[in-house]
Amino acid sequence: MSLRRLDRLGHFLAYLPLTTSVMRRAALLWAEARFSGLPTGPSLDVDTILAAHALEISGAVVTDNVRHLGRFVTSYRWQEVLLP
Repeated sequence: MSLRRLDRLGHFLAYLPLTTSVMRRAALLWAEARFSGLPTGPSLDVDTILAAHALEISGAVVTDNVRHLGRFVTSYRWQEVLLP
């Protein structure tokens, strides 16, 4: 059931290209988290890259990792997103 729902959700989401602007923003998010004592990992990671993507378009992230991503950007658990 969950895999089918996730596949269905994929039809309504946008997938964005990785750009220099996104990577620079992700690096800034990572550095700010590290300096505040809440690092996401020992190096730039996918949480900060996903958050940077969402911030670039004033969007949100649909994830199963709301606890980490919610520090940076509006985030929703994919299981709780209402589908049309």
